[in-house]
Amino acid sequence: MIAPDDFALQTGDSLILNLDDEVLTFAPTNSPSFNGRKRYVTTFYPVESDVVIKLAKAMETRVRIKGLNATIDKRLAVRNTMLFLDFAEKCSLIPVIEPDKTGG
Repeated sequence: MIAPDDFALQTGDSLILNLDDEVLTFAPTNSPSFNGRKRYVTTFYPVESDVVIKLAKAMETRVRIKGLNATIDKRLAVRNTMLFLDFAEKCSLIPVIEPDKTGG
C-alpha cells in the first residue's frame, strides 16, 4: 500500500486484519523499518502460522494500518488472496490437498 508522504505508524497495534469478520491486531517487531523503493516502507509484523493460513483461505480480507495522523483502509481483491494462497502453498506454509486418485 502506498501511504501519504507524511504517514508514520502509531506505536503498538498498528496493523489490523479483518479476515472473514475475525479481527486480528498486530504490533511491529523492533526491527527498523526500511525504504526499499521510493514511497514504499517495509515494516515487519510477527504472526503465527495459523494467521497465515487464515489469510490465505479468507473469502474477504480487509487491512487497516494505523498511523499517527491517518489511517489506511484497504480491501484485498480476490485475485490477491488467491496469489497469496498460491505463495503459501509453494512455500509449504499450507499443505496442498491432493485429490483422491483412488476413485473412492
